[in-house]
Amino acid sequence: MTRKPIAIVIPVKFINEALHMWVQVRDTKDELQGTLEFPGGKVETSESIEQAAIREVKEETGVDVENLVFYKTHENYLRDKIIELNIYFYKDASEHFDSKGWIRMHELSDLEKVQAKIPPANVVFLEELLKSSDFSMLRQAKDFLSS
Repeated sequence: MTRKPIAIVIPVKFINEALHMWVQVRDTKDELQGTLEFPGGKVETSESIEQAAIREVKEETGVDVENLVFYKTHENYLRDKIIELNIYFYKDASEHFDSKGWIRMHELSDLEKVQAKIPPANVVFLEELLKSSDFSMLRQAKDFLSS
């Protein structure tokens, strides 16, 4: 079984005391067309996972990011391969991302409102994140997340 590493970045900030995550609308010609996704993509053989995350954000959004915070690797098992999502957070303190892309993701009910628009693999790790003590600590870390 082959392993396919993917790097994704979740831009985060607080808006009115609630944690928000930035998403973009996928513009492809496949079954995920029109879904909400985080910037990211394939890791090239000549780069680290973090370098891929930075490159993909620049390619997809035009935003230069740095100081990424690694969250975790989430594996998604398909028939013939394993998709390895390497998830990073990015504090958007300078508001580089389009204001229209922010969605509230402060509690599980927020995910339930947009779940049908998010790729299934992302729903799985977002649900885990929202239920975890890690996320509780992340929500409380306003010095990291506040603009």
